[in-house]
Amino acid sequence: MSLREGTTLSLRLAVVGSRQGADLEHVRSFVLELPRDTIIVSGGAAGVDQTAEQTWLSQGGKVLSFRPKQLADEEFAIEVWELGGDRPRVYIHEGYPTGATWKDAAFLRDILIAETCDRLVAFYKRGRSWGAGFTQGWAHDMDRPTFAFEAA
Repeated sequence: MSLREGTTLSLRLAVVGSRQGADLEHVRSFVLELPRDTIIVSGGAAGVDQTAEQTWLSQGGKVLSFRPKQLADEEFAIEVWELGGDRPRVYIHEGYPTGATWKDAAFLRDILIAETCDRLVAFYKRGRSWGAGFTQGWAHDMDRPTFAFEAA
């Protein structure tokens, strides 16, 4: 199945990957070829996530970004950034419990990305990113089509 096969209006495409070492030019060129009604779903991390988000926003696209946020000592939650379009907004996701550490929140973020997307594309450096690999595995287990590109 190709990435665009079976698309519906406003495909929610997760774009995730390594913070360092991934081919960011490949991420940019990939994003620039997406259908205009695509919504990029991501985690806001440096590297692949931010490159995909910024590239898509520069084209007038919409982004749904799930980001760990510290609320207090030993209390983290997921902040949701809905960017692009007429009404961008930022709010705390209330559907999941908060975590005691950033790692707890990052784990929940990865699950939210996988649950929210219709398809997932991961861009890795050799050796893979643990978080992106986890998110890709979770999406695959939820029967979401997944694709991966590994930088040399």
